[in-house]
Amino acid sequence: MNKLLIITYHYVRKYDKQFPNLKVLNLREFKKQLNFIKKKFNVLDYFQILKFLKTNEKFPSKSCWLTFDDGYLDHYKYVLPELKKRGMKGSFFPVAKSTNNNIIL
Repeated sequence: MNKLLIITYHYVRKYDKQFPNLKVLNLREFKKQLNFIKKKFNVLDYFQILKFLKTNEKFPSKSCWLTFDDGYLDHYKYVLPELKKRGMKGSFFPVAKSTNNNIIL
């Protein structure tokens, strides 16, 4: 069976009292999740996934792909440093408007 688990994140930040109803993953919990994922899964990057798909090869057992939607500043401030600390990669999908207008969401 050829399976790839895709784990998608949006807001990852320190708790923000200003927006208590915003569904945020606390940075401390995110770090715990990364540690768990690193131990239990083969984290693939975009280019590895593309290679497997193009060559019609099966993904390694327990493969996953970390994705980060919307291009929030949180991803640059918190997510990227935590991924780098662990030697992990993810794919970031910023909103086109922020890229085209050179603004950070």
